[in-house]
Amino acid sequence: MTAADRALAAWEVGPLSGMPGIIHLPISGVMLLASLTVTFFGDRTSALVLLVALGGWLLLALADLARDLWIRRHPYASARWLAGVRRAVGDDFLGGALERLRTCYGPDNAYVVRRADMALEIRIVRANQRAGQRRAEGNMLATIAWP
Repeated sequence: MTAADRALAAWEVGPLSGMPGIIHLPISGVMLLASLTVTFFGDRTSALVLLVALGGWLLLALADLARDLWIRRHPYASARWLAGVRRAVGDDFLGGALERLRTCYGPDNAYVVRRADMALEIRIVRANQRAGQRRAEGNMLATIAWP
């Protein structure tokens, strides 16, 4: 298990994994327009900073596109990917997600875990945990005394 495997698994099950690729193009265009405007009418140092930011954004966009293409070609969760997810999110989240998948698909032994299904279930388990924490911070209706 390498750090790259863990980082990729964390990226796939993370909160920004569902960000659509169509967002990259308009933001890149705005950044390019801003850097060109600053180049012609302003400081060269500011233009260089904007161009470096644009390059970084485009690098992230290309990495996201490559990840999407890889997932489409390899949609099923391998043991290596599941180990990366386990190290990235922990046993509690992975166990909760697997339990939800078992609940959804029942005793169907022919079901093969897909990456997208596992990522969705991990997001649901995280959301349920956050909702439970928020609920624990509040007051229950039965404990509120009203005059």
